[in-house]
Amino acid sequence: MKKKISTILCLLIILSLCPLGAMADDAVPSLAAESYILINADNGEILHESNSKEQRPPASVTKMMTLLLAVEAVENGLLDLEEMVEVSRKAAYTGGSTMYLKVDEKISFNDLLYGLALVSGNDASVAVAETVCGSLEQFVAAMNNRAGQLGMKNTHFVNANGLRDVEHYTTAADLALLAQECVQHPLFIQICRTQEYAVRLDTSKPTVLKNTNGLLGNYAGLEGIKTGWIGEDSGYCLAATAVRDDVRLVSVVLGAKTREDSFTVSEQLLDFGFSQFLFANILNEYTSIAELKVRDGDRRKVNVGTDTTIDCLIDKNHLDGIETIYSLNRELTAPLQAGEVVGSLAVINTYKDDKVIETHDLIILEDVAEGNFVQKIFYRLLNFF
Repeated sequence: MKKKISTILCLLIILSLCPLGAMADDAVPSLAAESYILINADNGEILHESNSKEQRPPASVTKMMTLLLAVEAVENGLLDLEEMVEVSRKAAYTGGSTMYLKVDEKISFNDLLYGLALVSGNDASVAVAETVCGSLEQFVAAMNNRAGQLGMKNTHFVNANGLRDVEHYTTAADLALLAQECVQHPLFIQICRTQEYAVRLDTSKPTVLKNTNGLLGNYAGLEGIKTGWIGEDSGYCLAATAVRDDVRLVSVVLGAKTREDSFTVSEQLLDFGFSQFLFANILNEYTSIAELKVRDGDRRKVNVGTDTTIDCLIDKNHLDGIETIYSLNRELTAPLQAGEVVGSLAVINTYKDDKVIETHDLIILEDVAEGNFVQKIFYRLLNFF
């Protein structure tokens, strides 16, 4: 059973996102990176990708997972941001990018999170891991467990910072899944969109941490997330998210040849998303999509719909390619209560081989009481024809 969103969809368009780039209307960019992907962060729909399932070293983009687990520990009340952490020898002597932690230095957990995210501190990553799980080994196990929960099927972590290891790998598609979860956490976004942050203010040597993400402050609506590089094998990497007019996109770029290329490709992907897609209202909450027959009720039919408003990004060149399909999971027999789930509703892209964009519960929109003897006979006869 289908409801076609055809040319009248133009009346439903509530926002046409203005392009920043100069791409043609039907342009699909081919960009200067080994692997990349652009998704709608609201529902995970892939808007554009190339080699997004190719396994590659993620470098410091790994730290998205490290920061996510730390943020979730705070949200769950397991750790306090102001908790003081004593830096271990393992953390202090971790090589690569650093926030210059010293052995036995006491620093707040909050400052470690900023050191991890802004300057990509490998030392901070280890200190965070040890604080959250007690040991780096246990934390890595938690990273892989969380990756499994998020559906990151082509990912395996062996450390918390992304330092080189042949067994440490992921894909752009998996990192997009991770980023989609990360942006649901306000503390995560608060940290990643910060351009500068001062630590050790109570010492004689305060330190200002400057975010390595060069797009912050230079791309409208950008809110992070994470840069990465460990050498030619990883190339320059960047996971990014931007919001405009309540539309959030996530891009992941792996294997760019230069740092500037990683920024440019990310901008091009985000520009493409914001210029090529229209934000449309498909269905409002508690609005009837169909009137269906009811058996043994005090009325012949009942309205069904969803308890959520459905909005989605639609390719502006395929406005007639969106359909909703509903299916029932049982016969509708009275009595029925408003809000009762009786099936599902799927929004599909017919121009993408009927790919499902998102699904929602199909619910009864009004109470239907059991009918009396006369009503049952009368409506059975009517529904027979």
